[in-house]
Amino acid sequence: MAGRVAFIGAGAMATATIRGLIQSQICAPDSIQACDPLPAAREALMEGTGVKAFAECGPWMAEADTVILVVKPQHLEQAAAQAAAHINESQLVISFVTGARLNSLTAHLGHQRVVRAMPNTAVQVGRGFTVWTASEAVSESSLARVREILNGLGSELYTADEHHIDIATAVSASGPAYAFLLLESWTDAGVFLGLPRDVAQKMAMETIAGSMALADATGAHPAVLKSQVTSPGGTTARALQVFEEGGIRGLFGRAIRAAHEQSIDLQT
Repeated sequence: MAGRVAFIGAGAMATATIRGLIQSQICAPDSIQACDPLPAAREALMEGTGVKAFAECGPWMAEADTVILVVKPQHLEQAAAQAAAHINESQLVISFVTGARLNSLTAHLGHQRVVRAMPNTAVQVGRGFTVWTASEAVSESSLARVREILNGLGSELYTADEHHIDIATAVSASGPAYAFLLLESWTDAGVFLGLPRDVAQKMAMETIAGSMALADATGAHPAVLKSQVTSPGGTTARALQVFEEGGIRGLFGRAIRAAHEQSIDLQT
């Protein structure tokens, strides 16, 4: 178990993370507490997870071993100022705030034991992916705790290069939205051809999931796996030609670069 955890923020990502921690049995509901100024967010969190939620930071935070900061970038300064008054020297702070760099976090919090992490929303089903880095003040035992927490949410990857967190924001943290757009478009195509929507979506989802499992199991380059499906003059070759003519590779590249640029613009 990861000890007691306090969440600053009770929005979608905080809720997803809390659900992931509970489902993976890294934390029990009674070992997690949270705060959020929005009554609707607090009520939804309490009803959905069973954890206790407060309107603001306070003495209740003193019991926590780890504080997880999950607020929007524009709310960081205010949230950090409130949290700073209640964070003690022994606590570990993990930030999920987009664009918030370690030097900014330590300055806002007046606290040195800080981890910067970028998860994605699949944490709520134990299949999230989180890239993270840490300040020099974080001890080996605390690094182990971070790994325990993040592995309970799916997979984690430590990087010593903080710039990789900005890239991860565009590639993996925003990635579920790209996957859902693909799923939606794939399903719509099946519906256009005459399939019921639930059938078309099931076909698309299972095909995507199976293909990713094959790539993971074989370790083969995607181009090799793609060629194994593509017969000369066949249906797959025809579809791939249309994708290439539409510039799908360049579009993906431009979209992810734009997300990366936005993550830099949001830096605090």
